[in-house]
Amino acid sequence: MSGSLTRHNRLLVLAREGRRQPSAITAIVVAFVTLAVSLIGGQILRRALIPLVLGASAEGPLAEGVRDLVTFACGFVPIYLCLWAWLALWCKRPFSSLGFEDRHPLRHALAGTSFGIVMMSLVAGGLAVLPRTTSTQGGLFTYGIVAGGGALLTLGGTIIQSSGEEVLFRGWLLPTIGARYGAWVGIVVSSLLFGGAHAINPNATLLGLFNLSLFGAFLALLALAEGGLWAACAWHAMWNWTDNTLLGLPDSGGPSRIGVLVSIHPGGHRLVTGGAFGPDGGLVETAVLLIGIAVTAWRVSRAR
Repeated sequence: MSGSLTRHNRLLVLAREGRRQPSAITAIVVAFVTLAVSLIGGQILRRALIPLVLGASAEGPLAEGVRDLVTFACGFVPIYLCLWAWLALWCKRPFSSLGFEDRHPLRHALAGTSFGIVMMSLVAGGLAVLPRTTSTQGGLFTYGIVAGGGALLTLGGTIIQSSGEEVLFRGWLLPTIGARYGAWVGIVVSSLLFGGAHAINPNATLLGLFNLSLFGAFLALLALAEGGLWAACAWHAMWNWTDNTLLGLPDSGGPSRIGVLVSIHPGGHRLVTGGAFGPDGGLVETAVLLIGIAVTAWRVSRAR
């Protein structure tokens, strides 16, 4: 029953193990205070550390990778620290209860990695067949192996960033609310808040926020199917890294870049491609996420 949508789901059981059970309002306030601390503290740390680490004029793939690693670490490590402190001091339960138990973590992470690459490849394939889409050579053809080194540094930062979001929304909000009010309430509330949290991103659109809510719902189902976060963290990291670093597509309003493998320049109406917000704002991604939700929901329903 650990992968079902009943009260016996392992994530929900872990959320009930603390001495104190926060209400939905408390859980949401903790989440957004944590986000505020991370955003403000991350900006201050990033502006202080990047000049020290790189200097004022460092350029090239390795410098970009270091910049990404420092930026993501400054912006998202505070999420882990805030939740660890809250769990230890108020809830009285360990950080591992957010979904990081030693229950076949490598197997789940590898599965999440594979699914993330496959699903983003489907999105990229859908964009590639559009009539006005073009592509240019990736960084490997220009910079050689140095581009690969920079991409690996960016991957390290992407893992920190993506896992931080998973810890906050699928490790904290989803099971804390789900343990009190039911798994479906946890899925809906955590997914809508995940989508809404991206409203401050550059070039955000209503379809983009809707897609990111679908994104959150898919990952919520994936986490509940596992009864943990290993697969969700790996899926999220590989989705983002494949999208922005390997294929050069904008990521949730962030700038496009020279992809390591190829740089894809989608053509067509922005409702389909996502425009400046990237695939997260387009109907191609909507279709892929809906398929992912249907398959994962079927898998969870079998666990009953």
